[in-house]
Amino acid sequence: MTIELNNNVYADGGNDTETTPVVLVHGFPVDHRMWDECAAALRDQAVKQGVKPFAIWAPDMPGAGEGPIPSDEDSGGKDADGAFPYGLDRMADAYVGLLHAAGYGKAIWVGLSMGGYGALRLALRYPGRYAAAASISGCVEMERGYETFRRQNPSVLEELDNVYGGERELLRGPGSLFGLADRFLKEPQRAPRMYMACGTEDFLYENGIADYIRELAGLDAFTEPVCWECERRGRDRADKPEYKVKLNIACCFSNKHPVVEHYHNSSFLEHGGSPEKATRLAFVYAIDKYLRDHGKYTKDESKITYPDVQDCLILVSNNFSTQTSYENQTKKSITNKFIQDAMNDFLREQLQVYFIENPDAAEKIASQVLINKRSRETAEKTRINQKKKLTEKIDIANRVQKFVDCRTKDVSKREIYIVEGDSALGACKQSRDAEFQGLMPVRGKILNCLKADYPRIFKSDIITDLMKVLGCGVEVSGRAVKDLNQFDLNNLRWSKVILCTDGDVDGFQIRTLILTMLYRLCPTLIREGYVYIAETPLFEITCKEKTWFAYSEKEKADILKSLEGKKVKVDRSKGLGENDPEMMWLTTMNPETRRLVKVLPDEAAETERIFDLLLGDNLAGRKEYIAENGYKYLDMIDVS
Repeated sequence: MTIELNNNVYADGGNDTETTPVVLVHGFPVDHRMWDECAAALRDQAVKQGVKPFAIWAPDMPGAGEGPIPSDEDSGGKDADGAFPYGLDRMADAYVGLLHAAGYGKAIWVGLSMGGYGALRLALRYPGRYAAAASISGCVEMERGYETFRRQNPSVLEELDNVYGGERELLRGPGSLFGLADRFLKEPQRAPRMYMACGTEDFLYENGIADYIRELAGLDAFTEPVCWECERRGRDRADKPEYKVKLNIACCFSNKHPVVEHYHNSSFLEHGGSPEKATRLAFVYAIDKYLRDHGKYTKDESKITYPDVQDCLILVSNNFSTQTSYENQTKKSITNKFIQDAMNDFLREQLQVYFIENPDAAEKIASQVLINKRSRETAEKTRINQKKKLTEKIDIANRVQKFVDCRTKDVSKREIYIVEGDSALGACKQSRDAEFQGLMPVRGKILNCLKADYPRIFKSDIITDLMKVLGCGVEVSGRAVKDLNQFDLNNLRWSKVILCTDGDVDGFQIRTLILTMLYRLCPTLIREGYVYIAETPLFEITCKEKTWFAYSEKEKADILKSLEGKKVKVDRSKGLGENDPEMMWLTTMNPETRRLVKVLPDEAAETERIFDLLLGDNLAGRKEYIAENGYKYLDMIDVS
């Protein structure tokens, strides 16, 4: 026995079962009629663009519209508390039953609100019936968009990643179905398989961030909110022009709801940058000085750190400047040195005055920060002791951000692709074989490990995350190693470590830096033949219905020569993130057709000499090498 749905057909698709229908899943407490306008617009848009007709459905859920109310038995049974634990799965079964009855293989599932959660469940329960899915404000209020959804529903997204390995895309703003349709209609082969969309809200605080701080703190703050403002003029460097910055900072302390947010020119800085650094420096300096001046530390006790302060700090900064330097194009962090110095100095002054004028509040802050510090240290000691006691292997790779594991646990079959950035990660996720191919992205150009000392190397999150994913530990001893284990080849989690970067100069540099890291930290992997380079094509050459891939200028010339006199189209690769999944699978991921180069140095001493020459401190030798060999690479210079 199953749940029955009342289907409503906005377009029948000409009864062509080779097309992919769009199934619209409504929210609560409405019925299919909420889709009337959207479905009509979607149908009209497809006609205007000359797209082959496809079915558009909007079934009524059980009890909504004409949908019959199912029995408890049909819903999978009811728990003692009145819940139906299998109701959602039974409803997914009913939707797929409609699809099967009409002769379709897959559908594009689009859900709003409760229907958004239903669309996720459909995709999760029936991977074979899932072409793409869109969850619009699906079941949660996403105040921070995708990040909030990720925190509230980690198991759903992790399971989706493990089962499908499909790319997700967050739609900013109201989550228009027309925007989704446009992607599917224009480039269905390149459209991500999973969309997450959220609504937007407008907030008004008459007294600016002072009111915002009071709202964040609620009734749980143990100090009263304060707001500090000032203006400063200065420059980032002596050769840079002078500019003005207006600092606006509000803060209080609470041991229940710590929040730190930074805004610049009214834009949210997700990663902070200069304001974040200034906050760290100023608060640690001021509170540490208070603790020392008042004899709060015990003998030989270490000083506080910023996490000890952050655990009880509520702070919002909203600064404005006439000049702004962003860290990158995403504009989530600023790098203005003057803003950092001005904010650091201003906060130090204000905090020292505040502690003098508010001795009771200062005592509470100092006591709470010390409690946080000592709790952290106790927990760390416990963790270290527990780690020593454990004999089983701990899978720390699952705690590495953006790492995508594969399904098999057979180390002899597992492959890890180290890819260049998030865009390449998305392309590789769509094209990989999730059974045995894992992915680990690197964020930009990593540290040159030949020129850096070990303490600096192991402060790099990118490097430590890579080593954690590999699992074999490092061939380095000492305090700088942090929580990485000593090298043991038996603990390596992969049969192949594959470096997959763009085929341009930047890609070569990132590849060399990763190789340098491996050579310095775990050279045994190279000596034993575990490290490979995935060659990626530079050119796609099309003639009629046939396609060739060229991995170098010479290969391109040879292919074009063989096609002389014929009409050909040559496309240069813009990077892995721009490649189609089919192309990525064929050229880079498929063991049958890919090109892998094993990194196997003939002589360790010669390899070390070349690495040191190109990446070390031998400046004179490097200049000599460039003078002798630079002419070989003139055609690779970017003079655009």
